[in-house]
Amino acid sequence: MATKKNRETFRAVNICNGTSEAEFKSELLGRLTNDERETFELRLHLAPSCTDPETQTAIFKFERIPNPHTLELRRSKRRKLETRIPKSNISNSRRSGPDVSEPRASELPFFLQNGNPSFVYRGKVIAIDADFFGLTQLYPVETSEIKIDIVALSGLNSHAYGSWVGPRVENVASMWLQDFLSKDSNLKYCRTMIFGYNTKYRDTVKLWIEDHVENLLIEINKARRTEAEKKRPLVLMGHSFGGTILSHAFVHAQLSYEDIYDSVRGIFFFSVPFRGIYLKDVFFMLHGDKEIGDEGRELVEGIAYETARVTGTIDMFKKRIEETKTRVFSFYETRMTPKVIKLPDGGYARHGDPILIVNKDSVALGISGLEELFPAKGNHSTIVKFESEQDPAYRTVHDRLNEIIQSAETVAIQGRASKNGTDDANIQQQKIKDINFVIPFHMPFPRNRNFVGRAEKLGQIYKYFSDTNSTDVPRVFALTGTGGMGKTQIALEYAYRHHRDYTAVFWVSAASEDTIRASFIDIMQRIVKEQARITWPESPPDYHAISSKLSISGLVDEKGIISPNLEAFDNIRSALFSWLQLLGNSRWLLIFDNVDDLETFSIKEYLPNQGSGTIFITSRRQEFSQSAKQVDVDGLDSESAVALLLNLAHLTDISGVPENEAIRLVEKLGFMPLAITHAGCYIYETKLPLVEYLSYYDKAFMKLQSQKPRFGWDYMNGTAATTWEISFSRVKEEDKEAAMLLLVSSYLNPEEISNDLWYNDLTNEIEIGSKILLLASYSLVKIIRFGVFSVHPVVHTWARERSDQSEHLKTIRYAIAILGRASQRGTVSRESKEWEAREERKIASHLEYLHQNLKSLIFVSFLEEQEFKSQNLFDYAHNIARVFDNQGKYDEAMQWYERALAGTKKVLGEDHPSTFDTVNNIALVFKNQGKYDEAMQWYERALAGTEKALGEDHPSTLITVNNIALVFFNQGKYDEAMQWYERSLAGKKKALGEDHPSTLSTVNNIALVFFNQGKYDEAMQWYERLLAGKKKVLGEDHPSTLIVVNNIAEVFFNQGKYDEAMQWYKRSLAGK
Repeated sequence: MATKKNRETFRAVNICNGTSEAEFKSELLGRLTNDERETFELRLHLAPSCTDPETQTAIFKFERIPNPHTLELRRSKRRKLETRIPKSNISNSRRSGPDVSEPRASELPFFLQNGNPSFVYRGKVIAIDADFFGLTQLYPVETSEIKIDIVALSGLNSHAYGSWVGPRVENVASMWLQDFLSKDSNLKYCRTMIFGYNTKYRDTVKLWIEDHVENLLIEINKARRTEAEKKRPLVLMGHSFGGTILSHAFVHAQLSYEDIYDSVRGIFFFSVPFRGIYLKDVFFMLHGDKEIGDEGRELVEGIAYETARVTGTIDMFKKRIEETKTRVFSFYETRMTPKVIKLPDGGYARHGDPILIVNKDSVALGISGLEELFPAKGNHSTIVKFESEQDPAYRTVHDRLNEIIQSAETVAIQGRASKNGTDDANIQQQKIKDINFVIPFHMPFPRNRNFVGRAEKLGQIYKYFSDTNSTDVPRVFALTGTGGMGKTQIALEYAYRHHRDYTAVFWVSAASEDTIRASFIDIMQRIVKEQARITWPESPPDYHAISSKLSISGLVDEKGIISPNLEAFDNIRSALFSWLQLLGNSRWLLIFDNVDDLETFSIKEYLPNQGSGTIFITSRRQEFSQSAKQVDVDGLDSESAVALLLNLAHLTDISGVPENEAIRLVEKLGFMPLAITHAGCYIYETKLPLVEYLSYYDKAFMKLQSQKPRFGWDYMNGTAATTWEISFSRVKEEDKEAAMLLLVSSYLNPEEISNDLWYNDLTNEIEIGSKILLLASYSLVKIIRFGVFSVHPVVHTWARERSDQSEHLKTIRYAIAILGRASQRGTVSRESKEWEAREERKIASHLEYLHQNLKSLIFVSFLEEQEFKSQNLFDYAHNIARVFDNQGKYDEAMQWYERALAGTKKVLGEDHPSTFDTVNNIALVFKNQGKYDEAMQWYERALAGTEKALGEDHPSTLITVNNIALVFFNQGKYDEAMQWYERSLAGKKKALGEDHPSTLSTVNNIALVFFNQGKYDEAMQWYERLLAGKKKVLGEDHPSTLIVVNNIAEVFFNQGKYDEAMQWYKRSLAGK
């Protein structure tokens, strides 16, 4: 549990307030054996908990009482420390830090050797740990006397407490943040805290920089609960990687933790790299050590990227420092640190040649007037291990802290507000502060943990977006190139790395006009939801007020859900563009992914041309150079390509892999990230030796070249397609249904496919899930969240084009079946409360893909094949047509209705009710298109058939009668409409009763005819009749009843009877 990194120091939490140090010390000593009481002495500090005002925290350490001989040995060792590296640093441990050996169990009391040494004291469970994760206060200070808060962070693979402990002097090793500050006459009034976080190489749980940043800010926010605490000056201290976290946290705090941001008065950096850090020896260790390589490599790679240059976040940090006039104190190492080397016994230790890990140039930020640089007599590790209070670096820290305290006592914190801009700018911000610009970060895909390389491209993108922007025109960057080169992954990685530089990051799926519209609706949905959360954090939101403020009145229901009505999309787009252009909303990023279709619709209609944000486009097309900064992306560099291959193949022991074989393989794959991903996954799943994969690959490649399918697709000379064929063949050997699932998916929208499309009475969730997992294991699909997967567009096209004619027809039949079933679920429930617009949009998106890919002879012939004469298939075609009809895509709907009609007539006959249902729906399509003559012909055909087959008063017949009346009404032929409505009413009263909803619907239509004719007295009679029926069936306050009340008010209004109209309007309003 304890290690030399934490100096065998422990933390006990959840100690009752009122417990003294002496009392708790007695409790700990009481847990020693008799022999241990003679052997150990206890050092203990008790301080308030940072986040729980009801408890305290103890920091304690048991040390063996040394005999005089041991003391003299330690003194001798101390005298030699400056001239050589201690032999004790060479051990069998595989740790990479200066302290590599683990303590012997006998160096601790027996009760601390237990993996869980917690115990109950005064009714509370006292938890003991050695990690010190989270915030820990180091010494007590009366709340009323606290002058500033200090939070200190240690570096990579270090310990929150032990990193700050200096060398032993006369058998005492001081932790200066605790021991020096608490004894200083002025600094003892600082509430000094350390923050622990997990960056151990060996740990299997890896957190990214933004995770540590969020955890730090959450902890500080919890520690500063009261208004007085929120306004208290704050000082931050960071060593190495801890300083990187602090710089990111300062930038992020401005967006989400303004109290923390406004309180920071100074930041102390100890050997924090801003322009490079030496990590080659650590990389060497991680690549060579099987136990820690997998877990630690990606963490260190992320740090190397963040610290290799002044990145976007650091550039933003510098700007924030200048805006707030915050002081920065940077200390740089003057002594070298031994490199990590591999020992003869296979372990690793810092016993190599000395080197400066972070030099002076890397430490300097270059902030004129606010930044001070100081040398410190230590190496990268010992720079924060002060030996005494006379250490020059400590004296500098001491003096600067006192200056900050003195300044804080004389300058009111409110004065900082003037640094944020001119008075006019503040006045403008006050006008718009009720509109929220900060939208929580969310991407449709998880971060790719295997992302490698692309540093140049990411830097190029950031530099372009970071240049001073126009105040009214977005900056547009287009990343173009061949499919499979990783354009989407680069965009995704940029978003994850730099999202803290923006107040809002939105992902737009731009594969088609439908997916763009769906994305815009989802974006506005996020804006509405976040506005509701910010404005009404503890009460039900007023979505009517929000929709009005965001200019989408009438499009948001009482639950905050935006209407998917396509006719209202222009309003949604306009509202989104207006939100992006608002004064003060200048740090947004729109990512348009897969803008590949430039013929079917104009992408310019969906790109905002005003506003101060940024737009990132990915596309296979090359036509963006006139309107954007266009950059082509090629394959990975050789080193990154090999690293990606080995990572995915889990070949961490690179000594057993001939380098030339790996290079030959990635060259064969054209350095294409997608192809390399498939190859690596295949090697891992099959355990095929890498040296044999090339031979296997060549065989598959030659086979494809010699037996090219009829619909074959020679992608990039077969480099990617052959790799996918290898993986697909393996899947087919294991599960033919899983292979068919992939082929069917090639006719669906590849970006988001739900598992439940395949559910039916014969196939359950578990079976489908196992098939998708099999496909995912070969990277043929990607699981993006539970129950949903995607297919890369290139794989999607390959899977569709690889089949021969026979397999095509089989796949199409399966695709129509699953979408037909899904469409039936959607259309049947469309009018019910359970209907979800998003689900129908997803189905429509898949149907659009299916329809586009059936625009060939196959579409004409597949239903006419004798093999497919099945009524189910025509029912599915009918269901698909209804979805297109609902979406306003009438041409597509008509094609599917005509196919369904032809098949139904063959299978069931012309006089079957199902045939007339389709006839009726064809008429409805013509009516919706305004083609009333054609609609009337088809309605008359449907009416004749239903009257003959079902009778004149059958509900199906009466529906057609009502539809004929509606055609006449839409044509303005009110007399003819009235005749048909009267016939409909008579039949419905007879068949359903006077108060049936369908009967009352016809009553409403008759009233509407009279209203449109200007016959207001007659209209009033029918509305009064309708009102009586609605009140009887639904009640006075039902929304449908209130609509009738409102219509009556409209009648009075049109008659000029304004007093009566006002009474009915008020009655309608009161009911709502």
